[in-house]
Amino acid sequence: MFKIKHLVKMVAGVSALCFMAINPAKATVSVIVQDGFSGTNGTAIAGTVPDVTNLPGGTWQVDSTTSTGTFTATISTTTGNPSPSLLMNCQGNSSGSAAISLASNGSYTKPTTLTIQADFDVAGMQTGNAPHGAMLGFYTTPPATNTDPITGFTGLVLQEDGSLVLVANGATVSTINYTGTFTAGNFNTLSYTINTTTGAISNVTLTGSTSTYNFSTSGFTNSATAYATVGGRNTFGRDQNAYADNFIVSGGSSGGVLAVAANTFLNSMGINTHISQGVSESSYEALFTYTGIRNDRDGENDASSYVTLHNNTIVSGFPGVLCDIIAEDDTTAISTANTLASGSALLSMEGPNEPNNQTIVYGGQTGGGSGTWVPVADLQAAIYSSVSGSSTLKNYPVFGVSEDGAETNNVGLQYLTIPTPLPTGVLLAAGTQFSNYANCHNYVSNAGLVDNMAWNAANPSTSVSYDGMYGEYTGVTWGQHFAAYPTTDVTIPKVTTETGWGTSGSGSVTQDQQGKVFLNVYLAEYKRGWSYTFIYEMRDNEGGDSTGEGIYTSSSTAKLAATYIHNFTTILQDTVSNAPGSLNYTIPSEPATVHDLLLQKSNGTYYLVIWDDRPVGEANDNVTVNLGGTYSVNKYDPTVGTSATSLGSVSSVALTLSDHPIILAVP
Repeated sequence: MFKIKHLVKMVAGVSALCFMAINPAKATVSVIVQDGFSGTNGTAIAGTVPDVTNLPGGTWQVDSTTSTGTFTATISTTTGNPSPSLLMNCQGNSSGSAAISLASNGSYTKPTTLTIQADFDVAGMQTGNAPHGAMLGFYTTPPATNTDPITGFTGLVLQEDGSLVLVANGATVSTINYTGTFTAGNFNTLSYTINTTTGAISNVTLTGSTSTYNFSTSGFTNSATAYATVGGRNTFGRDQNAYADNFIVSGGSSGGVLAVAANTFLNSMGINTHISQGVSESSYEALFTYTGIRNDRDGENDASSYVTLHNNTIVSGFPGVLCDIIAEDDTTAISTANTLASGSALLSMEGPNEPNNQTIVYGGQTGGGSGTWVPVADLQAAIYSSVSGSSTLKNYPVFGVSEDGAETNNVGLQYLTIPTPLPTGVLLAAGTQFSNYANCHNYVSNAGLVDNMAWNAANPSTSVSYDGMYGEYTGVTWGQHFAAYPTTDVTIPKVTTETGWGTSGSGSVTQDQQGKVFLNVYLAEYKRGWSYTFIYEMRDNEGGDSTGEGIYTSSSTAKLAATYIHNFTTILQDTVSNAPGSLNYTIPSEPATVHDLLLQKSNGTYYLVIWDDRPVGEANDNVTVNLGGTYSVNKYDPTVGTSATSLGSVSSVALTLSDHPIILAVP
């Protein structure tokens, strides 16, 4: 059902957290306060303590202004990054904040350099009089009840359009707009560092933005930063809300490469199944738990089976499969999504699958193929509207239509939201919202067996040969050459819902090649900014496949791809995402086909993954990894097994790389 071989195209030119102290030899950062906002849904956080780390020993203090409504700061178990999170509910025209002391206490001394960060969903904060949105910063002392939370606030306010407002002691200093495509309904991480000696702000980052945040102030003094705070400021005059998660204040400055939580990376891995076509759900359960792949992509039918799949795959070390639902009819898809959300089994919603290859009917009209694409666009807009307008579904992402670059008339599906002013020739209205993520079928097999093919297939903007972002969302559409996002915009949120390579028939690869390529694909996609990657498919000969694209045979025998993926996820296994630290490693003269990704488990151990994208096998690459210190290092090869080879106490590691990843564990 899902993958029909693509038409030839001619294209014109990121739960409660567990804290682990960071080794000072790797980074001079200590977490001071960390809260994942765990607890019972609806519990007020006033008077509670952070659930992970709280060196100062204080409790949350909540300031609430009342104006035709009351501000509340409560635990929400229905959303988060992952759930739960802090819901800052600005009812009526209310605002408020939650603050916690950073004062020295016992053996803890407040440092002069502080880094503060949190993940924010600000979709519920409509733009009002600036500054309006989610607040992240500091107070000298928390405001009194019924006092505007901006009073005495020094920090940044994230507005609904992604712009950041610098405020010092309650006064606006400057505003810097978001560069790229900001999706308010996603959890976006805002982070910055301040120096209480100079009062300066630096290292401002916001997920996906390429803006230069050259804020200037001397306002972040020691006294001005006595309390850390998150808040919601509502100047719109009606009910608003924002969510915050993974609140962290750390002291000192880090050096080296910042890691990604291993659990976060593992959460990006997905694969396609065919339960909606009648394949037994139970036949997939052991396949998921063995491979460690956490996300499933399937059709809109058979909701109860997806909930069963989730429940029956909650085992030790495996959190239960989540499902991306492909919509062909908005009513059925939304009903299925609601069932999955209620059963904690939903990952996301997705628009129609490859309408260039299979038409859809919406509103009594046939769309897609060589005919009009207006019904396709209308269906996608209806799906997004239904999800974003639902109290149950609004915090789940919507993936776009796959193969939208084939649109025959310019309905605007090459945009997540049709820009304002309306681009020339676009038929639907400016501001029409389709999705939170671009959705590509950038098959790694499309260019044949060449060096760096997994890396090039994951190109975030300009790759032509792999059916990626260019031709679908950037440059011009591949079908009719309609203008799309600029090729320079590499920050567009994106997912791959199909990629793969078969092991039988014309153009096939061996099982060993398939398995190694798939490991490289998962790594390259994540490294280059793709939030989720779904391999096509779990088992051979399903969904119209006749080229052995599964990682299992049709009789559910593991192919080498399944074995390699099992080894890979077993080595990296973790179910908690901590605030990551840094490792000061370097790979001098790193060859063009060699790539690296630094992961960190919740126990503090770093897992440095280094891979060579040379599937042709014509050469090896010799590299030296300098670790920036002396450590007792273990080496893993997921194509061999899950056992480690001890390298002893070393400061550098010499590796010979070829066509797959090697993993160095650095405690």
